[in-house]
Amino acid sequence: MAKPVSIGKIRAELLNILDARTCRQILRELSSKNYETRNQQIKDLHETVITVAEQKWSLRRFAVIFDISHQYLGDMIDGKTGKNGDPFTHVTFHEDVQHQFPEIELTDGYTASFLSRREHQLTTKFASPMENKRFDAPLESASEYIIRPDEEQYLDSHRKAVICPIYVKDSECKYKVDRSDKNTTVLAGICLDSSNVCIAIVVRGKTLVDDIFTKSLREGVDCIVLPNDKGYVCSNHFIIWIMRCPIPFFVKWRKENKLLPTEWGGLQLDGHRAHLTEEIKQALTKAHIRIIQLPAHTSHCFQPLDLSTFHSMKSKVRKQITGFAPKTQADKIQKSVMALQLATTPFANMHAFANAAICQDCTKIPHRSIKAEQQLGNQISKLLGDRMK
Repeated sequence: MAKPVSIGKIRAELLNILDARTCRQILRELSSKNYETRNQQIKDLHETVITVAEQKWSLRRFAVIFDISHQYLGDMIDGKTGKNGDPFTHVTFHEDVQHQFPEIELTDGYTASFLSRREHQLTTKFASPMENKRFDAPLESASEYIIRPDEEQYLDSHRKAVICPIYVKDSECKYKVDRSDKNTTVLAGICLDSSNVCIAIVVRGKTLVDDIFTKSLREGVDCIVLPNDKGYVCSNHFIIWIMRCPIPFFVKWRKENKLLPTEWGGLQLDGHRAHLTEEIKQALTKAHIRIIQLPAHTSHCFQPLDLSTFHSMKSKVRKQITGFAPKTQADKIQKSVMALQLATTPFANMHAFANAAICQDCTKIPHRSIKAEQQLGNQISKLLGDRMK
């Protein structure tokens, strides 16, 4: 059962959303109660905010307080989750049976028999991975060219067959992805002219396998590999990637298109702290690269890599075959690179930008970015609809 969030954290996050006076009023209500579970705390916070500042309520913004997805927050408020607020998963079912009947072997036969005996209560469905909290990432017109980088963890997060209560709808059937495993994070960038920036693969571990670049990949061409204790991208990784990949890419691109070295380019970033350090800003300014920052909570509508590229990549990762032993560090790295290369073909990149309401005017050299007005309206409507939930 999830523990309630501390008042200190709630106060800090509320001050980013509401004015100080409204925050004090809400905190006064919450502080007067002793919570044993996070669920009741969430419901009381929702009721209090709706009462004193209904126009400020947003699932995406308030989900950050509890480190859960906005869809899951909505489900908890509507009472659509399990009794403890946990998603229904095959793991929960197994643990429950093994806890009550440790002597039982969980075979396919037992599972089928269990379902047969409780067919009026349970059913099988395919559960989707529960969306994790997104990093916050004006749709602006870029200059001559624009690159959109983003990172995505390569995890075993695909639809799974699970057992859940019979009243659960397909849209509510989700499972929580374990993100504490041996992660591999892909830091990628695509360009509006349909080309790609060399990617960075952040792997969990302090050392790299010696033969990854001698037997398969080309360092600095196919990818660069960066070790990390947890497998996540930090500001040090991002500045290394900026210096070794996007900046040289811009220099080469200017030469190929006969542009002046001082011609400005655009690099679209979300609002994650690791992407916007002073060191990164200074390096990009010196290289005549303008940062185009997406407003908070809009990356799911206007980040091309989120809209199509990473989804396509994940669907291809498991199908790739490498020459390394399965599930080793080298195997994960090469699978990630191979899958991303298949997901970032020229037409796939143009389609990703088009989904984010940006197209290229091919009548000019170099090609210029233009807004796709109809798609822009669709994405804005989607964004506003999400915030009204």
